[in-house]
Amino acid sequence: MVITPNYSALLILACLADADMHGYAVTKEVAARTADTIRLRPTTVYRLIAQLADAGLIEPVRQRARLLDDPRRRTFKVTNAGRRLLAGEMRRLDRVRRAVRPARPRTVRRPI
Repeated sequence: MVITPNYSALLILACLADADMHGYAVTKEVAARTADTIRLRPTTVYRLIAQLADAGLIEPVRQRARLLDDPRRRTFKVTNAGRRLLAGEMRRLDRVRRAVRPARPRTVRRPI
């Protein structure tokens, strides 16, 4: 399966590149990283997690359930392929950011 990266998927990959997380933690981390300007709905997060896993960009972490943790929670981590895709997209977005910035600051002309 080929995934066309979208911003939500990239945000999820970025969160998982920093730490292994389950879906609810990803939702909270995205909100924190974006100062609550982006809030992913649970259906979006879990759909994208499934797509990213199917594409081999993330994988479940095998771990023993913590005493107080919900045993249904699945924690995910980024694979090497996911890290490569994320790094490539970050470079591409940086090129786009540089391309849309003015080459030099505009000077304001004052009326005479």
